[in-house]
Amino acid sequence: KAMRNTQLKIALFKVIFEECIVDLHHKQEYREFLAFVYSLPKESRQYFLDKLKKRLKESILFQIIRTARPRQWLKNMSLFAAIVFSGRLFLDNVFLMVVNGFIAFSLLASGIYFLNDIVDVEKDKKHPIKSNRPIASGKLPIGLAKIISVALITGSLLFSFTIVGSFFSYILIIYTLIQLSYSFYFRNVIF
Repeated sequence: KAMRNTQLKIALFKVIFEECIVDLHHKQEYREFLAFVYSLPKESRQYFLDKLKKRLKESILFQIIRTARPRQWLKNMSLFAAIVFSGRLFLDNVFLMVVNGFIAFSLLASGIYFLNDIVDVEKDKKHPIKSNRPIASGKLPIGLAKIISVALITGSLLFSFTIVGSFFSYILIIYTLIQLSYSFYFRNVIF
């Protein structure tokens, strides 16, 4: 136990000096680390937790999730309205099909968000609030963002064609074309 406490103190020291962070993939190690931090006096605990939060926010995975904007997926819940109000929620595989449609649409929307942030990167860098976005701030490399955007858009369309169905997939293609035309042309047109 004394050896483990020493290891935790070393991990804590490394977090403070931002050399590394406890491996979040090893759940047991992470739990022990947090238990150790919570056993510290209140002032010390808050200091270490703030450092840990800062390190987590700087991670690439966190920046990818921020750019994907999962909070915007709530709007896609409107797909469920048709089966709820038509009384078909529990019929056959209708619910599962709508869940799959929700997944495909959410992934597609996230791919479009990545694309918009890439296109707008120079404008966003000059904006007082948007300059904090992961791509504009440089926390998420543009090359990686391009790969993720293409993967999300093509992956969602392939998923939709193979799992959901062609009609919904064509709707997603139309949505994609509308978003692309806005990103690359219509946002710059003055009417």
